[in-house]
Amino acid sequence: MDVHRLRNPGLSADRVRGLTLIELVVALVIIAVAMVGLAGTFALLTGLVATEDAETFAREGRGCGEALLAVHEGPGLELETQCGVGDDPRDWVEDGNAADVLAGACSDGVDLEVSCRLMPAAAVAEDNPISQVEIRRSGGGMPVFILQFPREAE
Repeated sequence: MDVHRLRNPGLSADRVRGLTLIELVVALVIIAVAMVGLAGTFALLTGLVATEDAETFAREGRGCGEALLAVHEGPGLELETQCGVGDDPRDWVEDGNAADVLAGACSDGVDLEVSCRLMPAAAVAEDNPISQVEIRRSGGGMPVFILQFPREAE
């Protein structure tokens, strides 16, 4: 015989016992602790993705910058005459090999926008005219790399 029914003779056999308030509160506390743990994990994973994006941009931007510097040191990159041609670095060079180097580092398969402008004389010292190349992430969200190349005095 059921001991619980002996103590409460008015209790029927088919009545189901429910949760007490204490049991409900304990269950909610356990669920809240689990949610906090999941939220912390989500924040950690989001931070890792942002770090990977920044590392990829830094690697791609550095590669493009190094290619621009290498081509500038050689006979290929004439920023004084080609800088305003467009935002595709391949258009800034006459040499096909140099264009291929710049395309591989700054255009093909990378998420970069590269622009070039001649700095006005008022913005720089008269004895140090420069051309400025900006490398940024397509869509933004990252800082801009700025390369400055000396120009011949005009």
